[in-house]
Amino acid sequence: MERTDSRPGTHPPRFQRIIGRVRSEHRGPTFVGIGGMHGNEPAGVHALERVARVLGENRDKFRGQFVGLTGNVGALHAGLRFQAKDLNRMWMDEQVDSLRKSGSGEIRYAEAQEQYEILTELESLMEHSNEKIFVLDLHTTSVKAAPFAVVTEDFLSRSFAASLPIPIIIGLTRHLDGTLMEYVSEVGHIPITVEGGQHDSAEAPKWLEAAVWLAMDSADMLSDDFSSRLSIASRTLEEVAVGPRELEVRYRHGIAEDDEFRMEPGFENFQTVKTNQLLARDRRGEIRSPSDGRILMPLYQNLGEEGFFIGRECDHRRHWIPFKK
Repeated sequence: MERTDSRPGTHPPRFQRIIGRVRSEHRGPTFVGIGGMHGNEPAGVHALERVARVLGENRDKFRGQFVGLTGNVGALHAGLRFQAKDLNRMWMDEQVDSLRKSGSGEIRYAEAQEQYEILTELESLMEHSNEKIFVLDLHTTSVKAAPFAVVTEDFLSRSFAASLPIPIIIGLTRHLDGTLMEYVSEVGHIPITVEGGQHDSAEAPKWLEAAVWLAMDSADMLSDDFSSRLSIASRTLEEVAVGPRELEVRYRHGIAEDDEFRMEPGFENFQTVKTNQLLARDRRGEIRSPSDGRILMPLYQNLGEEGFFIGRECDHRRHWIPFKK
């Protein structure tokens, strides 16, 4: 298994840009897993390390190529969500184009360097692939929560997530600008995001690892030799799944640094809320729900641009067609 940093010597050994690059003995898709896009979310990195280790010992039992990438290496070492800017809000066309044109020489802040290194790795993979690339972005949340997945508006993204036995969130990308998912989808490849529980929980790496195995199986990369591992992964997520099969996000409560936003205590993902229910407070006063629905990702940490989301239940997943034949 290849394990090298994109710029040798840049980062200490604890977190490296390349978690693992494992090529099978059989041709097939390219699968990219990314962990730690936020520096207070290391669980995805640990999950990808485990997957890379197993695949490295079983190159003849899967198809294609697995690449594990670390997102915000510097922030992970510092234990911060980010150092200057949120790395998962920087993938707008103009920002990406600027990095392509200027290269690393014009970079002025930490997250731009992180983005440049990730972009270089992704575009190299895209350049050398004749097929669409599957990208799984692994995250955790500030609130105690069961795992769920987020898909883009693209039908292929939804199909990629169809076999995951956890709630699927649609419509979230309509409310967020500059996410890695948005960039991957716009350049013609297939992303999903999985949120794997609370940041520091013991379960999060296990849940995220289960999601990686099931996503690779959805991409039709794993042989029958992985059937036992896949059964365990599916059972692991099924046993903890909470919430509707599918939720469509209809409202985002954006916040600024000087808002003094404070979520009211006790809210959990997918909890039902009613119109005009008190949800939070800021320097202007009370913040109440604009509609009935289910709350998603209530903010219980110091950094973030979203206080909470509200969605409504729906169920289109039965119409999505998984890639696996």
